[in-house]
Amino acid sequence: MKDERLMILSMLESGKITNEEAAKLLEALDENEIGESNTYKINLDKNKSKKSNQKNKTIYDEWEEKIEKLANLEKLEKLGEEIGTKVGKFGEDLAEGATVFADKLLNKLDNFISNDSFSNLFGSYDMKTQTITKKIENAAQIILDFSAINGQVTIKTWDEDYIKIDAECQYKKNHIEPSNEFYDIQENNNKITIAPKYTKNISTSLDIMLPNKNFERIYINNKNGKNTLSNVKCANLFCETKNSPIKLNACTCNKANIYNKNSKILINSCTIQELETITTNSSIDFIQSNIGNIDAVTKNGSILCDHIVSDVLSLLTTNSSIRLKDLDAQTIKAKTSNAKIWANNISTNKLKCLNLYSSNATINVLLEDTSKTYSIEAVTTNGNITLDIPSLVYKNNEIKNKNMKVIAISNDTQSPDIEINAVTSNASISISKEVELDVKKL
Repeated sequence: MKDERLMILSMLESGKITNEEAAKLLEALDENEIGESNTYKINLDKNKSKKSNQKNKTIYDEWEEKIEKLANLEKLEKLGEEIGTKVGKFGEDLAEGATVFADKLLNKLDNFISNDSFSNLFGSYDMKTQTITKKIENAAQIILDFSAINGQVTIKTWDEDYIKIDAECQYKKNHIEPSNEFYDIQENNNKITIAPKYTKNISTSLDIMLPNKNFERIYINNKNGKNTLSNVKCANLFCETKNSPIKLNACTCNKANIYNKNSKILINSCTIQELETITTNSSIDFIQSNIGNIDAVTKNGSILCDHIVSDVLSLLTTNSSIRLKDLDAQTIKAKTSNAKIWANNISTNKLKCLNLYSSNATINVLLEDTSKTYSIEAVTTNGNITLDIPSLVYKNNEIKNKNMKVIAISNDTQSPDIEINAVTSNASISISKEVELDVKKL
């Protein structure tokens, strides 16, 4: 995508095409995005594109082979980091293609960890299981701390009054005495810590059932393994892993900190007052949730907000799209680079501020209702600006040195209800209202 845009701009600078033709070509690049990867149909240099696709395929095959030939845990721990570093280096050139590339490889790595192929890392290996139970009397004051390594952590709730943990350990033969337990339980006042006794040449997984009660705090520390939480309730949640996904479903928290590296984060059907999510080289998705404040940061990965009720959304990524759909929020801040921003069916019920920033890609905003009053500032280069909002008075509408800037405010308005700022480059900006269908005419 970057090469194609540079080629268009070079042709414009040399006078081979006009400003209007350049704008149309750049817009065509955006409009020809397809699928989740948002790859482009248009190719100004087909031979170069073909070579690039062959190169990307070769790179993927090379890394896939590395995953299948993992010989030990030390190599496993380094491989996810290497994938993330590789994606980071060429993320800007491949833009969203880098995200798809990384997700594909890391999904394979996660599947490798999650199934029997993992046993290949040990050569001759043994497996042990251990069941841990602990009665809980006052959950609201209890702090739980769970740790795992190179395996999955799954947490669900039930109607019993005790915690049940089914732990599984795969380990190198003769590394652990068969009679020894491999998980340690420690209690200190109101804190219960459950962690593996060994940290090398093992894989540990936890299947946890918690009482369906609201806990004070829950920590999940994992390494190279998936974390999946369902219907968990707590005042504070801390969840961390790397090279494997983190998924929260129907969880309720006052505050949640979700940290990952080189893999995705999914928040679905959750109620959270304050949420911080950080990952790299992969996507962050928020779906059908009520979240007071969202602070989401990734790199070379897309961000999706679909059917979200919130007060403040702060979304930051690079080289990948930000997609906003059916949002009801007071403040929305979204920033990316080299990728498109969609803001579709945005409720104006409580919206006060909408700030959208990108580069080399379009920004499209579709508002649910335009009866409110607006103050709009839109800036781009080598692109068009379209404001389809009734009763706007244009304070500034200038084109200078390929730069376009539009400032508009609703007629007879001293204090507008909603402030919108949209900035990009080498692409167009469109801000309009949702079209209401007349049922009688259908």
